[in-house]
Amino acid sequence: MRHPRLVLFLIGLVLAAGALAAHFKLHTASVYRGTDTTSGEQKNLAAANSGFADQLKRDKNSELDVMTIMKSEEETPEGRKALLETMYNRANAHGVTDIQKALGNRDKATGYYEPFWNGSFDRNRKEIADNPAMQAQLRKEIEEVNAGSNFSYFGTHNASAGKAEVAKATQTVTAHYPGDDYFSRKDMAEHDTAHGGPNGVAYTRQEQEWAKSTQATSDR
Repeated sequence: MRHPRLVLFLIGLVLAAGALAAHFKLHTASVYRGTDTTSGEQKNLAAANSGFADQLKRDKNSELDVMTIMKSEEETPEGRKALLETMYNRANAHGVTDIQKALGNRDKATGYYEPFWNGSFDRNRKEIADNPAMQAQLRKEIEEVNAGSNFSYFGTHNASAGKAEVAKATQTVTAHYPGDDYFSRKDMAEHDTAHGGPNGVAYTRQEQEWAKSTQATSDR
């Protein structure tokens, strides 16, 4: 054979690709532990989400708002469900019980979700409102989260790849799906320990304690 080094190089690429695929498949399986709704994990998360689930059933405007943020932020069903889980989890960690407060403010200075001020929220909300099939798909995803899914693996935040790389210094990255955001918890170190700001000591402690208690209950 004239090019043995080239052949070996190509074999190495194939093996590396196979290993990467296997790693991602394993990671995804570890993030979501199936659809057995009798598991302690799903029962616990479903109970924690029940207040938000009830609000979305009663308030169709809020349901449409949640659908819109899911579609605006993430590309895949897994990513959209993980996104909603982080919204619920963050609210539960910090004592927020109202779904509109969980969505956060809608201005750039104090808001959480960028679609509220970059124009995509209004555009996508109209598209969803005019598309019953899209509503049905998103509602199905919401119902799966309400039933206790865990695609975010107890995540409380979402961030783009660039922001997630910086955030690794202060957060635990819990999950990622190709094409979507990274999901994490702000539970490692504080950005603002002196003033107790949005990522200060108290905020970090609340996320630590929420994750510890929720995971402990889910493991029973």
